[in-house]
Amino acid sequence: MNRRLTIGACTVALAAATVVPGVATIGHATPTRTAGPRPIQTLLNSVPRLVRDAIDLGSINPLQTLHVVVPLAIPDQPSLERFVTSEYTKGSANFHQFIDPVTFGARYGAPAQRTGLVVRTLRRLGLTVSPPSSNRLFVKAAGPAGLLE
Repeated sequence: MNRRLTIGACTVALAAATVVPGVATIGHATPTRTAGPRPIQTLLNSVPRLVRDAIDLGSINPLQTLHVVVPLAIPDQPSLERFVTSEYTKGSANFHQFIDPVTFGARYGAPAQRTGLVVRTLRRLGLTVSPPSSNRLFVKAAGPAGLLE
């Protein structure tokens, strides 16, 4: 995979984070007033170093298939952080009581309704979508570079 392909995948994930409900945002979102009916969400500190430091190697064949990973928002981040801390705190009831991905998804992953909405939205955009991850943290999709760009 060359750097241009990597940039495309990162860009799609970041773009999807602003338009697909239930998709994680990176950094803090700040509403910006526009002439349209909805405010635009500006993502601060959201450009990964890989993208920031990448060199543009030129265009990609618009028919080439790109694979992207769309992150899903964790609905209760503080609860997840408390649980993880308790797994590593000696004397805690959860000390070293690790959970499998399906249990993790049921407790801390995106709700099934929201995950379904993301999958349907990606399909409506013309992408081929894989089933959501068992931990409900991301959805994989693929489509031609021309569509993703």
